Amino acid sequence: MKKKLIVWLPYVVSVILFGALGYYFYVDLKVTSPEDEITVNAPATTTPKIDLGEVVASGDYKIEVIKEPQVPEIKRPQLERPITFSASFSSNAKILMVEKIEASISLLKKDPGNIDEWLNLAIYRKMLSDYKGAEEIWIYLTKILKEPSYVYANLADLYGYFLKDPVKAEGYFKDAIRLETTNIEYYTQFAYFYLDVMKDSSKAVAVAEAGYALNKTRPDFKNLLEQIHARITQNNS
Repeated sequence: MKKKLIVWLPYVVSVILFGALGYYFYVDLKVTSPEDEITVNAPATTTPKIDLGEVVASGDYKIEVIKEPQVPEIKRPQLERPITFSASFSSNAKILMVEKIEASISLLKKDPGNIDEWLNLAIYRKMLSDYKGAEEIWIYLTKILKEPSYVYANLADLYGYFLKDPVKAEGYFKDAIRLETTNIEYYTQFAYFYLDVMKDSSKAVAVAEAGYALNKTRPDFKNLLEQIHARITQNNS
């Protein structure tokens, strides 16, 4: 890979296959009848679905690789990990998942600098509840990518809701919004993390207010602030 590899992807690169809300994503495999066809769906995020009105897109996101993966001090994630399935996976879903994981691994063996496939593989690991496997990949990407806000958002969600490390989650949420101060999704995730995980209403309001202060012309930021206040009122009633 070239020393200065710059890959342009849409902002929604954080989801690659599964849609926005970044980060940080949870994907359900389900079998549809009568054809028993497997479809990969973009499910709800861990934060509640809320109506923010018109959401203004953040635009394209630039992924810039700042370090060669071959640098000795940066250890690449382990490609071969055990694949285990929960009871919710159908037989066809298991076959599909194994195929996708093996395809990503094959491509990464040929080209370790393939950022798209690292992102795909991290999502597959998380879908399998292999949270440590997903964590390893996302941590690796923070070391070789320049300002990857969507990776930070994914790590924040992983630590906040799955690995149960709220301190790390808070730090990564702060990194994500620091790098993308116009991203409503990060502010939404962060605010609801404070409400639902940390049970800290004041910090949830502070996050929403900070986003609105920087984006006062954006109706979605105003709606977020209003809905955080409404949620707190509902919780206290």
